[in-house]
Amino acid sequence: MDALTVTLGCFDKPDEVRTFEKGRLELVRIGSLVLGRARYEPGWRWSEHVGPSTGAVRCVVEHVGMVLSGAATVAFDDGRIIELREGSLFHVPAVPHDSWVVGDRPYVSLHFLGADEYARKPNPAGRPAVALYDAQYGHLESRLNKEIRAEAFGEDIGQNSWLSADEQDLFIGWLALTPKARLLDVACGSGGPALRIAARTGCSVQGVDVHERAIEEARAGAARASLQSRAAFDRVDASRPLPYPDASFEGIVCIDAVNHFPDRDRVFRDWLRVLRPGGRLVFTDPIVVTGPLTHDEMAIRSSIGFFLFVPPGTDERLLAEAGFEAVEVQDRTGNMARLAARRLAARGKRAADLKAIEGTATFEGQQRFLEVAALLAADRRLSRFAFRARRPA
Repeated sequence: MDALTVTLGCFDKPDEVRTFEKGRLELVRIGSLVLGRARYEPGWRWSEHVGPSTGAVRCVVEHVGMVLSGAATVAFDDGRIIELREGSLFHVPAVPHDSWVVGDRPYVSLHFLGADEYARKPNPAGRPAVALYDAQYGHLESRLNKEIRAEAFGEDIGQNSWLSADEQDLFIGWLALTPKARLLDVACGSGGPALRIAARTGCSVQGVDVHERAIEEARAGAARASLQSRAAFDRVDASRPLPYPDASFEGIVCIDAVNHFPDRDRVFRDWLRVLRPGGRLVFTDPIVVTGPLTHDEMAIRSSIGFFLFVPPGTDERLLAEAGFEAVEVQDRTGNMARLAARRLAARGKRAADLKAIEGTATFEGQQRFLEVAALLAADRRLSRFAFRARRPA
């Protein structure tokens, strides 16, 4: 009698778990099949909590599954909307779609097709994605991270980029904000830099970021600084149309984040829309290719999420096509080279403590990221430019 092999699996002991804001996907591999159990909390939305980490605006995975509990909506770009409820068996074709939880109950579903491709982060050159933002925002106000920022940046303003306080002072001058002005900070992170602008200029600020923990930190920071009346922070996916009326702001600032937006020309047009006539835009692009890059260098440099590498002149062209008047372009690569090296060194001195918080894989991934960022900037092979533009009056 031939030997019979029986394989057992259990979602309580999954082979792999993929986590993201407000949700998780547990995978069990049985023979050639990959089965998934997904759980999403109320408020979860694919385009806000999964898409940014995969570098996609819509999900294009084909799904076959069954709803165990809760309810969710699937929405296609052509206007079709499907509601999935407890007990439903579903097939969602590989057509771009968004989805979100309906109601105040968690949504749980089994996936018989598409689980292996779902919520898979880009993995160039076989390297794992690095959870830089999750690790930072989860412990931003800890003594350890404050020490690292103070040592790396000189002045800790709650930044998580290549921004120094003196550079922000330059940008504040470019924005020319008055106490009556409203400023939109796109990809505001934990809100520290935006709050500093509000305190120094007297203007009102509206910060947006896709990371829920970042927005929580920003709101807490506004409360500590007694700036709640002039500083608001909302979780918004800035790669999509902004939820603000036309001509809402006198200024827009976006520091070291434009490279995360796949559809940059559409983003620029939307920024023009929400700016008032004569309003000013200041942003930095740290991913301008100005020299030869290896595949491995690009993979490590983009290991923290979606990155759009562009040649020199791309931002200027897209700004003009969107309707902006470019006022100034300044090479700020030196800041990136210096701060990446200092962040690498400051974290290296505290390796044991950081590994205990972040885990060894995340710590080492962040160190590789900073090492390559410093090297490419110092060699002027990957450059950072600051742009000042205005909407015509």
